[in-house]
Amino acid sequence: MMLDPDREVRKTVAQRLPKESLMMSRDSDSEAQVSMRAVPACNLERLAWTPGLSGADLANRLHTYDHEAGYPMAWFSHMVASTGVSHRIGLQVANDHQQGFSYLPEPDLNLLRRWVAAPYRA
Repeated sequence: MMLDPDREVRKTVAQRLPKESLMMSRDSDSEAQVSMRAVPACNLERLAWTPGLSGADLANRLHTYDHEAGYPMAWFSHMVASTGVSHRIGLQVANDHQQGFSYLPEPDLNLLRRWVAAPYRA
């Protein structure tokens, strides 16, 4: 049996790629000024809104999502930088914390609260 070395290299590289990486996007304005920006290129499944999802169940889903992405607050980054996470999730997390749940560290909660006050998509 002969091995295809290129196939083996591609397979090895694919196994080592992170679930999260950055993709460069090139934009130009009306004056032909070119700018580059990095946007998340995610291999993660969408984190869709499920009615009734809250509390510990929501906290566990966010933790799993962040773990798979490889960094904390990945769900928030994807919520504001792409359509990978529904804005409803951010609103529910804020609502959970108003109801007494406490699964985000204070700095992350403050960031979320600022977003809730003025929602945006990057």
